[in-house]
Amino acid sequence: MRYLAIIIFIYSNLAQGKEEVVWRVLDWPPFYILEGQDQDNGLFDNMIQLIIEKMPEYDHKKIVMTTPRVES
Repeated sequence: MRYLAIIIFIYSNLAQGKEEVVWRVLDWPPFYILEGQDQDNGLFDNMIQLIIEKMPEYDHKKIVMTTPRVES
């Protein structure tokens, strides 16, 4: 019975998935570039990508927002 409790505990932690990091991005060249030939090559775009690559233990999600929304 004790082993069953341990197995259930382990699987319940695995089922919860990874923690998520949410990145707020906006159309603000040269920091964020959302469209065109240089899309995703802004200064902050590149920095975020480096961080994502160094933190594979997290799920990462980018959300595009307007400037007033980011400032709030």
